Amino acid sequence: VPDLERDSLAAEVRHDPVSALFAGPEGLDTIRRFVPQAAEKLSPRGLLAMEIGADQGAQVVALATEAGLQAVRLAEDLSGNPRFVFAQSTASP
Repeated sequence: VPDLERDSLAAEVRHDPVSALFAGPEGLDTIRRFVPQAAEKLSPRGLLAMEIGADQGAQVVALATEAGLQAVRLAEDLSGNPRFVFAQSTASP
């Protein structure tokens, strides 16, 4: 979640740890570090599944693709918002 959205979050979400919610101005700081590390550490054909902010889909898909992951796709939540990114590592290390 972008830092600027802190005050607009639903009350039930505010109980989550700050480090689990906020990741810089765009909300992508943690994802930018995590995706390349995941691409390196996943087993062959391993699956990466992430919940993302509804406005982060294109950026996270690009990060996963740049990291060398394959079959990168965006999936919607029950409200029709793009909320999940799935990607697979290559067949061989």
